Amino acid sequence: GDARLPIKLGFAVPLADPQPDGLPTVKENARLGEIEDVIVRAVGDRTPGVFALAITTHGMREFVFYVPERVDFGELHDAIERAVGTHEVQCMAEHDAAWQAYRDFAMAERDA
Repeated sequence: GDARLPIKLGFAVPLADPQPDGLPTVKENARLGEIEDVIVRAVGDRTPGVFALAITTHGMREFVFYVPERVDFGELHDAIERAVGTHEVQCMAEHDAAWQAYRDFAMAERDA
């Protein structure tokens, strides 16, 4: 964790055509890679931060960053939605100065 980046910023992208197991098709997975590039570029252009996780589960992919407090989340979300076009992009930001969400995921992966 980094105390200078206390905000967990997440972008969730519901899959357009998930397989029965909730994962994307090969074609949609390629598009999600392009969406990831758009999101990473948009965040990096607007604020310092760390791209911490990309998680695919239950019919969606989530991209998680840790960023400083002073970010115009509405403008960032709008810019990403305009750039993506093919998928809905949901956005949420919450205080997580201890990077607990990242730590929980890392521990779960280690124990798996």
